[in-house]
Amino acid sequence: MNNPLFQPLRTNAGAGFQLDHRIVLAPLTRNRATEPNMCPHQLHVDYYSSRATHNGLLITEATNISPEAVGYPSVPGLWTLEQADCWRKVTDAVHAKGGRIFCQLWHTGRIAQPSFGEHPFLNGSSIKPSVSASNVRMTHPRTKKPLSAMTYQGREDCAIPRALRTEELPRLVENYRHGT
Repeated sequence: MNNPLFQPLRTNAGAGFQLDHRIVLAPLTRNRATEPNMCPHQLHVDYYSSRATHNGLLITEATNISPEAVGYPSVPGLWTLEQADCWRKVTDAVHAKGGRIFCQLWHTGRIAQPSFGEHPFLNGSSIKPSVSASNVRMTHPRTKKPLSAMTYQGREDCAIPRALRTEELPRLVENYRHGT
C-alpha cells in the first residue's frame, strides 16, 4: 500500500526508534484522575492499552508536572511516587501490546487559578498555582473580558497570574526533567 499513513517512520526522539506506521494517538485532556491524589487508575490502563498496537505510538493526556502546574480538576500528575507507580501500570499495559507511549508533560501557566492551592492534595505545597511567564490575565481576544476556567469550585474567571521570576526557571526545568 502506498498510503503514507501506513509507511514506517523513523524518529530521532530519545535514542530513536522506528514505527511501523504513522498513525499516532494525539495528546488530549481527560480529567479522570483519582481524587485527591491525581493518579491514573484502571480506566487509564484500559483506555491506553485498548489503543495500543504493535510498534504504534500513543501520547498521553496532559499530565501535571508539579503542584503549581495544576490548572484543571482531576488531571493526573507525575510528581509523586504514587503517581509514577500508577502511570507504570499504564505503560506496562501498552508495552505488553507492543506499543510505545510518551507522556504529555503539562504546566497550565496563566490558566491556573489560585483556588487550586486550596485542594487538599496541593494545600501543603509551598508553591501555589497560578504562575506564568508574565502577569497578563487570560482574556478574550475581541472583548478583552477575562476568560474563565473550570475549577473545583466551578467556573471561575481567570485570575491575574504571578509572573515567574528568572531565578525560578531552574525549578521549573527540574519539574519537567523529573516528569520524564
